[in-house]
Amino acid sequence: MDFAVSSENNATFSVHMNVSGVSFNRIEIPAIVTDTPFTVKTIDTGFFDADSYCDLLVASDNGIYFLQSQGDGTIATPVAIGFGDWNSSEDGDTVYTADVAAADFNGDGNLDAMALTRVDSALYFNYSDLFIRYGLGDGTFGALSAYNFFTPGIEIYSSSLSVADLNLDGKMDIGIDPKPFAYFERVLLNTTSVLPPNDPPVISGFLQTVAFLEDSPGLMICLDNFVSDLNSLDNELVWSCSGNTNVTVQITDRIAAISGFDNWFGTERLTFRVVDPGGLFDEALLDVTVIPVNDPPWVEGIPDQTIAEGESFAPVTLDLYVTDIEDTPSQISWSSSGNTALTVSIIERVATITAPHADWNGAETITFFATDSDGTQAFDSAVYTITPVAEAPTVTSISPVSGTTAGGTAVTISGTEFAEGASVTIGGAAATGVVVTNATTITATTPAHAAGLVDVVVTNPDEQSGTLSNSFTYVAPPPAPTVAGISPATGSTAGGTAVTITGTGFVEEATVAIGDAAATGVVVTNATTITAFTPAHAAGLVDVVVTNPDEQLGTLTDGFTYVAQVTEPIITSQPQSIAVVQGEPASFTVACSGEPTPTIQWQLSTSNGKKWKNIAGATDFTYTIAVTSISMDAYLYRAILTNGIGDPVKTEAAKLTVLASEPTSWTDIGVTKSGLYDAGSNSITWTIVVTNLGSDPALAVTAKDTLASGTRFVGFEGDGATYLNRGKNIVVNLGDMAAGAEVSFTITTSVVKTISPTSNEVTVTTESFDIFLDNNTAVCTINW
Repeated sequence: MDFAVSSENNATFSVHMNVSGVSFNRIEIPAIVTDTPFTVKTIDTGFFDADSYCDLLVASDNGIYFLQSQGDGTIATPVAIGFGDWNSSEDGDTVYTADVAAADFNGDGNLDAMALTRVDSALYFNYSDLFIRYGLGDGTFGALSAYNFFTPGIEIYSSSLSVADLNLDGKMDIGIDPKPFAYFERVLLNTTSVLPPNDPPVISGFLQTVAFLEDSPGLMICLDNFVSDLNSLDNELVWSCSGNTNVTVQITDRIAAISGFDNWFGTERLTFRVVDPGGLFDEALLDVTVIPVNDPPWVEGIPDQTIAEGESFAPVTLDLYVTDIEDTPSQISWSSSGNTALTVSIIERVATITAPHADWNGAETITFFATDSDGTQAFDSAVYTITPVAEAPTVTSISPVSGTTAGGTAVTISGTEFAEGASVTIGGAAATGVVVTNATTITATTPAHAAGLVDVVVTNPDEQSGTLSNSFTYVAPPPAPTVAGISPATGSTAGGTAVTITGTGFVEEATVAIGDAAATGVVVTNATTITAFTPAHAAGLVDVVVTNPDEQLGTLTDGFTYVAQVTEPIITSQPQSIAVVQGEPASFTVACSGEPTPTIQWQLSTSNGKKWKNIAGATDFTYTIAVTSISMDAYLYRAILTNGIGDPVKTEAAKLTVLASEPTSWTDIGVTKSGLYDAGSNSITWTIVVTNLGSDPALAVTAKDTLASGTRFVGFEGDGATYLNRGKNIVVNLGDMAAGAEVSFTITTSVVKTISPTSNEVTVTTESFDIFLDNNTAVCTINW
């Protein structure tokens, strides 16, 4: 057997292990707690668990502690054994632990822990309390029993106790030693009326009803607030709940969390039960009410629909796509939005969607709104598409309306419903080069056909066709041109000789070849006159050939003679003014003739032509500025041509315009002019053609024609143009001209005091930015 000794001086005790019957090993046990004051009062031992190792029960001033033996002379961490909520002391009292004892007080075969305390009362005489914690046989303790020794008017407190079966009834009784009366002792016999083994827990003040909203988080109840147990701590009580089918109850750390199932409302009665460690319990009823709230309807799955033109959409039974917890389908009202061309009619919760007319096609997204009886809404959208059905093409016009029987006339066909891949026949023969520009325009080239009126037929790939009857006329080709003469009939081998060719059958855009080389500057003045410049050629007689666009030609054999001779420089093409955006390159080009070939020297003027200086190295026919800058704006450039024959020849000055940024529009208004003398009326008709060669529209285009001296204004013709007669100047207002547009008009003058030849000049202007001004003036001279 071993023994233990306590020490009040240093708050420790020691265990002495029996090693030989008369010899012991002393093991010092450190202080149980560090709180002060602390004094180890008494020690008792016993087998509190089933491991066959003797454990310790220690009393100190601030409580009793259980020390579980490890079987090797060491103990586990001390565990405080509390007294529960029961306490007879009052504020100001001081409580000490006087003694402990270990015994089976309730006869369940497990050792219980007993503590005797002393209460130094601040108001009354001192007294003692007795506590018993009933062991559970595994080193833990359950229910609590307590006994009070307070005697009014007498100061009696106890310092020690002993346990034994004093009356031999098989129950452990208790003996105490009261102070200060040493002669006075007390004996407590163990009976159920004196030391009851356990009291059941009691639920009081428990809630009778609770309520919360449907689909809300619910509520939480702290169960500790509604239970009392003289023998058990709150954390030793076990709570449960039953009777819930539509609400959930989760109890964690004696806090009950109550919530309802989704979309359920109503009242459900719950039973809460609390059980103490000894199995005793109490129950309380709680009515849980979930207050209904309106749930919005749910709409989904309305299908998209696609039909062809002329077909009908399937009716939409809206009941199939809505759910509502509270309302039936008949209580749901429906509306729609999003349709602009389509019509939506909802009758008895069935939606009918109709097109505005049989030929309508397109797609619209329609949103359907479901509103329940409480006014809440939900919606779903569907796309309703009507695909187009190809229709037969129609042909409304062809331009031009006539062409040669040889074919090859470029035509533009207008109409509707032209499809990519369409074919064209003209007079039953397939046209070539068919291009479907868009649904209303086709370009093509006519096939060969006999003379006469023919139909124009457009056939789409689906074999639907449209016909414009008797809409195109095949005519016999005009006769080939004839060349009767050329003036002058002699020119330099260097070329550049201005010549006038006469004959018959000349057509606009005819070309001229002199000695098999193409003439330049060809102008078809009328059907009998062409002006041009000769190309360079070796000396000798050469043919003059005029070829019309239909490739018919006329030849004047040996009609022109090239002679080798030295000639002074002649400018054949002046450098043109140019406008560029800063940073872009700019080029100026001169063309000339002369024998020998002239040399070139480009010059620059930064003083508006007052002073000029040579540009080093600028000796080519084209002078290029690689990178322009704003500082170069309004600079003038010209070329000096020399070949040792005659004086140097100066070109006209060309102006460089440098823009800081890209202009909002680029226009280039050009003008050409031709004249025809009528001997019968002794008048000259001048034909002026104005063209917008730029990429953007030209605004407020005006042409000013200066009449030749000795002529008088007779008449004006021009569609869409107006004019003002200002004496020697006829001012023509052409309005705005689109990019690529061309406008022509004629001015007729009578010959009063002039003789052949006669010259006339016209100048055009625009309010838009004109990138080239050198082609804004045209001069025409005619002979008669």
